[in-house]
Amino acid sequence: MLFYRSLICWLGCDNRQRYSLIILSSHLFFLFITVLFQTSTSVQVIALILSSIAITCSTKRRLTDSNLAFHWLYVPGGVFLLTASLIISFQGPSIFWLSLISLAVSAILLTYPSKKNYHYVLGYAGPIDLNSHSRKPRQKIEPSFASDINHLESYAAIDQKIESTRQYHAHGNTSNHQHSIDIGELIREKLLNNKNAVATTITLVVLITVAMLITYLMSLSNSESPAKIKTETIEQTNEVEVSRQNRLAMPDDFELYTTPFEGIIISWQADSTNKKEIWNIRQAIGDKSCESITFNSGSKYRAIQVSIESQEYYFAEFSPLDTKDLLQDIAKRNKFTLCGYSFSLNGSQAVMGKHSYYGEKLSQ
Repeated sequence: MLFYRSLICWLGCDNRQRYSLIILSSHLFFLFITVLFQTSTSVQVIALILSSIAITCSTKRRLTDSNLAFHWLYVPGGVFLLTASLIISFQGPSIFWLSLISLAVSAILLTYPSKKNYHYVLGYAGPIDLNSHSRKPRQKIEPSFASDINHLESYAAIDQKIESTRQYHAHGNTSNHQHSIDIGELIREKLLNNKNAVATTITLVVLITVAMLITYLMSLSNSESPAKIKTETIEQTNEVEVSRQNRLAMPDDFELYTTPFEGIIISWQADSTNKKEIWNIRQAIGDKSCESITFNSGSKYRAIQVSIESQEYYFAEFSPLDTKDLLQDIAKRNKFTLCGYSFSLNGSQAVMGKHSYYGEKLSQ
């Protein structure tokens, strides 16, 4: 609990490592929630608010740690708020690249070194004690009410002195750091000075724009493929519907069709499956229970193929050579089994007799 309190603590300092982890984690947390809850704007807004608070509080502590003026206080959080709002408003993978702008703005504070020699625990120095979260052995300190007050006042005093020492970085004493090169300051001097700042900004904007354009074109091509597949599926479905004729709904939830060559098709709705075909006489492989239709009289007729559409609609096709006998058994028998399913034929003859095609076949 203390660790989470330190994330929104207004006092204290964050070193570079802690600040960078908080900024990166806040961005990743928001993007993850946005992807996970694409249809819930309220959840996305809550993630945006939580991330903005963490970024702003960490920015305050980073400014204190680097002894900078508070002009930057709301810049990283404000830029994140703007880019995150655009991401929520315009859903799409290409818009996620805008988060790099917010990360780049926040990264500027990483170029400033720490100006204080505090004892950091998990990158944090402040009024919240994080020693219990550290692997280092904790020193025993006798409790003192007066010392706790002084401890809090010391961090509050730092914040009050920042504004009066805002020129520290430009004109302060840097003799202690002359013997070493700070990578962060070197990056700032090379890329963010008055001469190169505009070029660096333009380069960043161009790179993000190109990345967004490439991502958008890739997503556009991927969206066209399903549309093409859907069109082809509709065309195939239309062809299948044309090839099935003389539809007749039977009493026990199955249907009869005929093929253009006057073969019989029996269709029914059954258990959902991802298979497209479960029996084909050409390869003689598949579910053996779909090999033949069996009537209670013992007569059998071999199925040419049994296919599945929409994952749950079975279609069993039979040879035109068996059409006459097969229709007679459907009309006169009590039941039949096919693919492990049993169907009653009670009332089938009356229903078939009323149909022009099947009635004529039964009368022959």
